[in-house]
Amino acid sequence: MSEALELSFFPAVATPGLAVPVAIKKSLCVLAALAMSSASVAEPVRRVNYDEAKVPPYELEDPLVSINGQRLVSADDWPERRREMLSLIESELYGKWPAAPETLLIDKTDESETFYGLARMKQFSMYFCPDRSGPRIDWMLLEPARANGPFPVIVLLNYRGNHELMSDENVRVPDFRVPNRHTRGKTPNRVDASVRGKIRYPLESVVAHGYAVLTACYLQAATDPETTEMSVDECRKHGFYKLWENTDVGTLAVWGWALSRGLDLAERQPELDVKHAVAFGYSRLAKAALVAGAFDERFRVVIPCQTGGGGVPLQKRQFGENADWMTQVFPHWFCKAYMKYANNEKELPLDQHFLLAAVAPRHLLVEGFNEPWYDTKGEWLACRAASPVWEFLGKPGLPGGDRFPEDFSEAAVGTYLGYVRRPGSHGISAYDWQWALDFADRAFGTE
Repeated sequence: MSEALELSFFPAVATPGLAVPVAIKKSLCVLAALAMSSASVAEPVRRVNYDEAKVPPYELEDPLVSINGQRLVSADDWPERRREMLSLIESELYGKWPAAPETLLIDKTDESETFYGLARMKQFSMYFCPDRSGPRIDWMLLEPARANGPFPVIVLLNYRGNHELMSDENVRVPDFRVPNRHTRGKTPNRVDASVRGKIRYPLESVVAHGYAVLTACYLQAATDPETTEMSVDECRKHGFYKLWENTDVGTLAVWGWALSRGLDLAERQPELDVKHAVAFGYSRLAKAALVAGAFDERFRVVIPCQTGGGGVPLQKRQFGENADWMTQVFPHWFCKAYMKYANNEKELPLDQHFLLAAVAPRHLLVEGFNEPWYDTKGEWLACRAASPVWEFLGKPGLPGGDRFPEDFSEAAVGTYLGYVRRPGSHGISAYDWQWALDFADRAFGTE
């Protein structure tokens, strides 16, 4: 969906009963016009279903049965089946996952203490061409300064620039184009220092917990057509798309690829423990984190928070965000082949449980909230459908049995696979961060 992008560290009050989220209502006309100018979808957006009684019958493909119809016999069969599933995810959903770059140049641009000297902050610029031309992405690394490493690292993308996460004046203000919807500043298409520290992520607490945090702005990887005046085709001439000619990679995969490049940087920092790396994200960047975790096995823990459609919830359930909506409003998220499933989800040769299963046997925590648009029951059902893969591989699956945990206190969180949700509004709350850290602690304690 279209996020309001009002991210908050503190939980907010839920607004029940909305037929369509407020942010969608405000931007529906603009988004639909943009999408219809960029995608060949002739039919109007299908009405969104919020009635469980109207969920159609559907069947899900078994992740433990290969394309040739043979059921997997042993764990040795899993790598090939996983490759089959990832191939379907590439061809039908997100496009081809790009290969690692041939050139990766990393310049450290600054190092200083922050959080009253209790943390170190390092800033880097990453380039992909030998002459440092072409696309660039700027990373900020925060790590404990009064403890011995190596430290587990949480890799995440942010929406408007590293400086919005920190009040520290040493954090560089972005010098790249930022859509007006994101600026909050005084200069068109630019963020200025007045927005420094406006996003209240509890980074000080995360570092005090013993984790390093590595983050960069997603707009440097791929411009977001929803928030610019540019068409989808024009946006695909910028950012990382400059590295690939005539590519059919959706922006969700590009943003996920950026997270993998963050791990490349982390591997060059001896104080970081990349064997204990977490892919974390919120909303569309939660989808990106999930895609990155599915394709890049270096992420030992994957924690997508409130993904919405195209992320965790089952598409064939046709509840909340649907393919018809997404192909018209967010066509840039997906590859072109996905367009044929608009109003036709039943023909998908996979569903989102394949994406979850591709993380197995590593650790996955799905964090949701109680907004029907995001179909939190569809998230839980996707986890249930993927759970047999963990069990097949000798790991505990999703706890809690086959009954949907109606009460918020009935979170189904195991050591390897978990589902949790909360009341409140769209955004990363204190609870989401705490659940993420607790899950990562338990996950790394088992290895």
